[in-house]
Amino acid sequence: MFQCIPQRAVFLISEAEVCCDMGSGLEAIAREHGVDAIRECSKAFLSIGATKIGKSLSRLSARDLQTDRVEKVEEMISERSGYDYSDIVGWVASQTGETN
Repeated sequence: MFQCIPQRAVFLISEAEVCCDMGSGLEAIAREHGVDAIRECSKAFLSIGATKIGKSLSRLSARDLQTDRVEKVEEMISERSGYDYSDIVGWVASQTGETN
């Protein structure tokens, strides 16, 4: 199983949400943080239980970021499909030992 640092995971999820909501999409994350950040986003979404988004992100290649294939994943992120704020809070609490 992979290890995802809570602060980094929250940052990446937030970054993906903002980029997808604003229309700049996942390509903006790859441009700003590198293509490996998409793989990190996948791990972050999987960590909080957003399995469909996480698996979809893990299947994207750098070329896919410039095609229609990425639009479905961006739509799922904008819709917060498979997770909500409480899932993020719960996962962070479980990783840090804090209570929510």
